[in-house]
Amino acid sequence: MQRGADDVIHIEKASLKDAETIAELMFIAQEAASCKDFYVVSGLSRVEWKLQNNSFAYLAKDGEKVVGFYIFEMPGLDSNENLGYDIGLGEDELKRVLCMDSVAVLPEYRGLGLQRKMADLGEREGMRRGYDIFVATADPRNTPSVRNFIFGGYDIVLVKESYYSEGVPRALFLKRADGKKIQFPAAGDGVVLG
Repeated sequence: MQRGADDVIHIEKASLKDAETIAELMFIAQEAASCKDFYVVSGLSRVEWKLQNNSFAYLAKDGEKVVGFYIFEMPGLDSNENLGYDIGLGEDELKRVLCMDSVAVLPEYRGLGLQRKMADLGEREGMRRGYDIFVATADPRNTPSVRNFIFGGYDIVLVKESYYSEGVPRALFLKRADGKKIQFPAAGDGVVLG
């Protein structure tokens, strides 16, 4: 899509009334993906639950048309939701984890930096709320998503299968507001990773 200098896409906070639109965009994003495993879809009830209980979201809008969204989850110590458990974060750190839960931008609006803009807003809002450790997952074969996280300052700290679907790989990304990197044992440390 060609966009002129006068075209303005604005980003605003989502509310529960936007859950149906967000769920619809998830299905559009999955259909547009070159590999259906690249994008995990949540149903409407799951999106509603998140927005009511432990998440906030942003919408990218072209006029009144929603062209993208980003959900940010504050999972607390819920071991089913907090990705920090997978990398061995301690309880104090787990309480400060903000999960970059789900994002999608309509195909004709990709390449405009909307995902990064919404991520920046979400990280700032998370820090305002006391969350300074950011985690996310993406299929490691999904180059655009991997690139977005890497360019956003995230590191790949783990790759494993079956987060969401049996046999489907996911890379776990980590970014800390303090810039601290996760330290892995070196082979010379005598540690055997299982």
